[in-house]
Amino acid sequence: MSLLKIKRERSTNFIDGELQLLVDLVASQKHILENKKTDAVTANLKNKTWEALANKFNCKSLNGYRSPKCLKLKYENLKKNVKIKLRDVKSKPCVTGGGPPIPLKALSKLSPMEEQLRSLNPLAFSGKVSEFDSDRIEDQNTYSHEMLVQDYEKTDSNVSN
Repeated sequence: MSLLKIKRERSTNFIDGELQLLVDLVASQKHILENKKTDAVTANLKNKTWEALANKFNCKSLNGYRSPKCLKLKYENLKKNVKIKLRDVKSKPCVTGGGPPIPLKALSKLSPMEEQLRSLNPLAFSGKVSEFDSDRIEDQNTYSHEMLVQDYEKTDSNVSN
């Protein structure tokens, strides 16, 4: 007996207003949805929160029904796309292999909605910087005057010894 594959019915594409609504609703519940705990109680709470969020979303949206699973998947994809954009902004100017460097203006900037998404969980969107990497670029704002003086004193004392 052969099983027939049931074709998945596609829903309509998200429009910009729906994306903003989704990000706003998630922002109101970020303390639950962005919680890193994975125990049964937290997972159950997250599922109930996604269901409540889907109900609010469907009440305000005019573009059709969206399931909690669909909204969660869309939110995860939005976060993934923001991470890709941030990675490209960070890595594209430093490419090797010849040719002219890519101007920063050519790299895509984050939209206000993507900036809001980034602000929900800033640690998830910031890459870890290795203090042992010799070719990392120091941020001028984090390298204070006192640190410069300390480095100068260390090198000066090493030279005199």
